[in-house]
Parts: sequence; structure tokens; C-alpha cells
Amino acid sequence: MTDIQDRQEDIELLWHSLRADAPGSADCPPLTDAPQWDDDRTIYERALAAQNGAKFNDLWEGRWQLHYTSQSEADGALIDMLMFYSPNHLPNIEQVRRMFLMSALGLRAKAERPDYLPRTIKSAWEALQRRLAHQRAAQEAAQRQFDVALPTQPGAASFQQADSAGRFFFDLTDDAEWTTARLAPDCIVEDMYYANVGMIAGPGGAAKTTLTLDQCVCITLGLPVYGHRVMRPGPVAILTAEDSREQFIARIREICSARCLTPEQVMHVRRSIRPFYVGGLGVKLTRIVNDGVVPNYPVIDALGPDLASFNPVVVLVDPVVSFGVGESRVNDAEQGLIDAARYIVRNLNCLVLFIHHTGKVNARSKTTDQYSGRGGSAFADGARMVHVLHPLTDKEYKALTKQDLEHGQTALLLSRPKMSYTPPQPDIVLTRAGYRFEHVPTGKQHPSERMHVNCDAVLQRIKTQVAFGQYPTQRSLQSERDALGMTNAEIADAVAALQSQGRIERVRLEVKGRGGKREYLRPIGDAVERGPSEAPIEDPLLRPEE
Repeated sequence: MTDIQDRQEDIELLWHSLRADAPGSADCPPLTDAPQWDDDRTIYERALAAQNGAKFNDLWEGRWQLHYTSQSEADGALIDMLMFYSPNHLPNIEQVRRMFLMSALGLRAKAERPDYLPRTIKSAWEALQRRLAHQRAAQEAAQRQFDVALPTQPGAASFQQADSAGRFFFDLTDDAEWTTARLAPDCIVEDMYYANVGMIAGPGGAAKTTLTLDQCVCITLGLPVYGHRVMRPGPVAILTAEDSREQFIARIREICSARCLTPEQVMHVRRSIRPFYVGGLGVKLTRIVNDGVVPNYPVIDALGPDLASFNPVVVLVDPVVSFGVGESRVNDAEQGLIDAARYIVRNLNCLVLFIHHTGKVNARSKTTDQYSGRGGSAFADGARMVHVLHPLTDKEYKALTKQDLEHGQTALLLSRPKMSYTPPQPDIVLTRAGYRFEHVPTGKQHPSERMHVNCDAVLQRIKTQVAFGQYPTQRSLQSERDALGMTNAEIADAVAALQSQGRIERVRLEVKGRGGKREYLRPIGDAVERGPSEAPIEDPLLRPEE
């Protein structure tokens, strides 16, 4: 009886030679050498942080037996991953070869054979292209099925294509626009959320969704969010592809119970928070058109009438990865979601808040910078608010608060590394017991609390001066810095914050003499009507120079 010999390499060489002219190979795009856009470490970390990062790490470290019966098959799989996580799936062949040789699989003598790596790279390229073609076909089929009930023209069902003033393209700036333009969009939660695109990132199981739902309950009722005032209460829309509608409603119910809300408040929450579960329906906020990632306007416009019917102040999207074209295109995919969110913001003037995951490396090291989210940098760069959530150990919690956790409590650290419309904000320490979240002071002076005090003091001084027929300006307020107990910079920051919050405005005032036009600060809603024929101005800082 003849023994079976291990001649895998000869079999593979024969298979590749027979397959070279096989039908269907012409359908695969030729393997071309793309420029090297990312360095080796960027591609390595991207693959390591992906959902199959553990498998990539096993292959990179040489533990191929955990996944394959043949080392050659494992070689092809590792090369496939290196190609897949190259920008837009367009690898630099020399970089792929170099990185493979850096891995444990690339150390064996076979990898040095002149025919082995070129042949393996070519096979991996063809397999990758077939897989991507299958994915595109599946996405297009799901899109066609979903498009049956959608309008044929983007925007036809809901959103207007001009802005609120009816302007298109590159209009001139008129006087009204010049004087009323604001430095920040509508503030929803002071020093936390504004009507723009935001993101909260954290590792799986860190309570991102539950914590965000707790915040949404506060926003609907106008209750403070961990010490921050809600400036614009209103409804919340939830677009979820991960947890079902039933689970969301159950969590919201438990949050209301943990907060001991009254029956009237609970009913208000039930009317105000509306989850829409789209898991398994193929609903995406972006799509691939001519090899570019763009907002999926038909889908967004199909959702538009329902959203506009109750005018949400927050649209929550959970999780990011379920609503894009995948993570392989990295920054292109992320920028497409940012553009889709901006389209919603433009038409609804709301906060679009994405719930995102961190990569495994960031989760283990508990990074809190704006780039802690999984994937590329486009998401953090495009979002105007980036929050990062991490669990705290008992020791970490005690170091921050000088307190011990009680039995049944866990601790969380909510960082705000990017806030485009406010000064830098401190971290928020929270405890959790069941569905009850509590804000815990850290013993440091909270800059936002100082800002609140300053804003109230400046606003009160402005109200008093206007009521007595004076015309306060930032300069005149700074001349009273000793009486206010503030520095010039703190007064300037308070004036800017009051303007961004819509609590004061600058009003033009005509004065005689050299210097011409002046402006003064006036509380919004408490303004005193004044005409151009007012008595001479008493404030010497507004008086024209002689």
C-alpha cells in the first residue's frame, strides 16, 4: 500500500498553473501597484483594531494552526488582510511583501523563493476582488429592494434644497446676515451638545448606549445633564441597527424608574423618544456611487417626513458601523457618514449623535483623545463634538474622587476631547448602579461651573445698565472687572458664551461725532426699545473721541 506523501506545494503550483487561464479570471481587475499612502504601522494597527483583529494577530505571530490546516493557506489569508486594510483596498505591492516578511509567517525559507510571494499575492488579490464584488452585489440588491418605496429624486419627499432664506450657491452677504450671524449653532446642552454632528466612542460593554439614553431622557424633560443645563429641550429620534426597539423601550423605562420620574414626566418621555429599529433591513446612510462614498439621499429623504413631523432636537444613530459602507474604505467611509449627518442637520437643525466603538488597543490603554474611535481620523475631524467613555477601576475612581465605590456601583469616565463651540471641558466622573447614573465631583474647580457664575454675573450687569438707560459694551464691562471679580479674559469669554447661547445680542447704535457707528450689548427678551433720537450717551467709553 502506497503511503500518502505531503506534497502540498507541488499541488498548489499545479493548481495555479491550471487556474491561470480559467474562465472568470478575466473578470478580476489586474493587480496594479498603487502608491504607498499609509506607513506600515498604520496598516498594522488598522488590521489589529478591526473586528477580525484577533485572527490577524494570530497569523502575524505565526499561530496559523488555530485557523488553518495549511500554512500556505494561512500565508494567503494574511496577505489578503494586508491588502484589505490598505487604503481603499488598493495595496502597494512592495509594502505588502515587506510587511508579510516582517511577520512570523514570512520567516520560513519558502517565502524567499522568487515565485512564491508573487504568486500568493496575485491569488490573494483575485480572492479579495471576488469577495468585494460579492459584497457590492449584495449591497446593491438590498438597496434596490429598499428603493421600491423611495422617491426617485433625492429631496423630493421631504427636505427643501435651499436654506431657510431661499439662498442658493454664492450669494452676497447682506446687512442683516452680517449683523445676525452667530458663532455657534443652537445649544442643546450647555458645554456638551450643539445642533451639529457629534460622536461618543467607547469600548463594547462600556454602557455607551444606556448612558446616552439617560442623557436623552434629561433632554426631553429639560433636566440638567450631569450638572449641565439643557438649553433646548425636545424630542429624540433613535435609529438603531444593533438593539431592537423592544430593548430600547425597556431601557428607557428602567431609566425613568431609576430617576423616580412622575407619571406625567414618564408620559412625556414616552411621547418624546421614538426608536426605529432597522436591523437586517439593509438601511444605510451612505452608498457607493462611481467608487466614491456619498450620502444615501433616497434613504435619508424617505426618513425625512417622519422626522420632520415631530422635529427632534437629537437624532441618535447606533452604532456607526451598521450605517456605513464598511470599514475597509476607512476615511472615505467615515467622511460619507459625516456628510450624511450634515445633510440631516442642515434640514432639521438638530444634533446628530453617532455611537461609535473604540479599537482594542485604545480600549486597553484607555486613551481619551479625539482619535480614540475605531478606524481612521475623518470621523473625529468632521464631528464638532467628540466624547470618549471608558470604565474606571475601583482604584482609578478613588484616585479621581477620593471616595470608594459603594456595593453594586461601577464607575465611568466621560471625556470631551473635542468641543468646537466651547472652551476645553473637564472630564466627567459618573457612577452607575443599575440604570441610575450619578455625577461625582472630582474635587477640582469645574471650569464650566466658573463659566456659569461669570455668565450670570455679566448678564445681570448688562440687564442693570440697560434698565438705567446705559449702553454696556465688552470694553465698559472690562473697566468694571474689579467690581465683577473677573479678569478681562473671563469677561470676554462670558460675553462670547452669552452670545453663543442666544442670551444677549449686539445692537447697533448711532452716535454723533468722530467714530461713527457703535454697538452695545443687550439682553435678548429683556431689551428696551430705543430710537435714534435718544439722549446723549452717559457711558464715556462709547463717547466719540474729541
